[in-house]
Amino acid sequence: MKAKREVSSTEIFFLKSGFLASALVIVMLLFVVSVVPVSAAEHQVSEGMTSNSDSNITSTPESIGSGMCFKRPFGIAVEADGQLVLTDLVLDAVVRVDPVSGNRSIVSDNSTGSGTCFKRPVGITVEADGSLVVVDKDLKAVVRVDPVSGNRSILSDNSTGSGTCFKDLRGIAVEADGNLVVVDKDLEAVVRIDPVSGNRSILSDNSTGSGTCFKEPRGIAVEADGSLIVVAEDLAAVVRVDPVSG
Repeated sequence: MKAKREVSSTEIFFLKSGFLASALVIVMLLFVVSVVPVSAAEHQVSEGMTSNSDSNITSTPESIGSGMCFKRPFGIAVEADGQLVLTDLVLDAVVRVDPVSGNRSIVSDNSTGSGTCFKRPVGITVEADGSLVVVDKDLKAVVRVDPVSGNRSILSDNSTGSGTCFKDLRGIAVEADGNLVVVDKDLEAVVRIDPVSGNRSILSDNSTGSGTCFKEPRGIAVEADGSLIVVAEDLAAVVRVDPVSG
């Protein structure tokens, strides 16, 4: 049977010293991790990028084309000459973009052109005469914009024209006969608007017409045969709507 080995005071000292040294190394490592900043890629979204905390949307710097900087471009349409027109719901503006150079210029905002001030422009379309028509979700209104001067006038809202009251407008399109069609997310409906009087009528909703029920319709377009195409976000679907029966 082996005799118990006694540990000398010198060995105890070195054992304690080794433990303390290890603990010190761990503490130093924790300190370094806590104070050293993360890499530039992690610490910033990116140099020159901006982030919208409300919407968690990040925009990149405008490196293509010159002119004003986008903040949150949303709706888009094409003019007869091929120029692009966009709404920016943070700038409260309609922006024209050259499709070749990418250069950008303000067509209309709350300091360019006169008339009704934008609050949150979302959808946009172009009428046959070149007029721009914008839906503004916070105004609950359809606004006509002169493509040259940028002047703005209410075409239809809950006090201009009669019929269905808007709740949360999103997309807009023009039918072949000049009537406007919009989607309203909260109404879960397609609404047809007379472009002269501003009168509004339900074309299709969950009690008008049969078939798939809308859930948060967002965008709308018109096919060559006049059929309407609606994007329904909560359905994760594209829905075709008969323009007569709904």
